[in-house]
Amino acid sequence: MTQDSQQFAPLGADRIADAAARVEAALSRIAGVLQAPASGPLHAGHAADTSEQLAAAEGRFAVLEQQLAAQGSRLAEIDDELYRLRQSNAELRAVAEEMRGSLAANVADPRLINRAMEAEIAALQASRAADLAEVSAVIAGLRPLVANSARPSHQFRAADFEEQE
Repeated sequence: MTQDSQQFAPLGADRIADAAARVEAALSRIAGVLQAPASGPLHAGHAADTSEQLAAAEGRFAVLEQQLAAQGSRLAEIDDELYRLRQSNAELRAVAEEMRGSLAANVADPRLINRAMEAEIAALQASRAADLAEVSAVIAGLRPLVANSARPSHQFRAADFEEQE
């Protein structure tokens, strides 16, 4: 046989079976990769990281919702105190007007003087309550910023934003 004819000589049955088995194994591996969802150690780790990040974001969102609700109640408190302050000031103005009229007529009315003093005290109390409500709201807003001022922003924790009173 010449060299060319040896090149095309029939292969042994063992070599053919071995080659066919390798081809079939390769094809089944390729088919498995194409049909399998993105999984495995690399994808599983990435999915775990993503799940952790999602859980952390949901936790931060829940804390922010709580803060928003707390701020809403603080704003309602401030609004109530400002309403009381406006009412007290209106009463104080009305009593002051009556006193001016009484003094212009040279009539001293002790009941009017008592009423004026009560209105002034109520106005001062309402003013102090409104100021206190505003200061409390500002302090509550600054508390998380002060607690986290020494820590880089990527190290904030949800617990740092919870109400501490």
